[in-house]
Amino acid sequence: MIKDQDELIYITDENGKEIPFRVLKDFTNEETKKHYIFYISVEDDAEEVFVAELVSDNNGEGELVDVTDEKEMEFCNEVFEEFLNELDAEALEDEELEDDEEIEA
Repeated sequence: MIKDQDELIYITDENGKEIPFRVLKDFTNEETKKHYIFYISVEDDAEEVFVAELVSDNNGEGELVDVTDEKEMEFCNEVFEEFLNELDAEALEDEELEDDEEIEA
């Protein structure tokens, strides 16, 4: 399981090069008990967000598996929308705090 947000994971490409990715969010579907992560590349400025199921073995090693089931992907999309809404709410709170600090100054 991912320990915290912003943790880096490394994925080996077809040439054997390890590519770093930043974990945005990890979450579990309580019904299926499957664990998923959202992650982005740290090497380029691409804004593409990836999602995968994280399957762990008994040694604590993890493997990322593509989400191919339509219902699983719908669940992941809903979680991602909630995640974006949380980020928006946090940004608004930060703006309000900054505005309050300017008024007090």
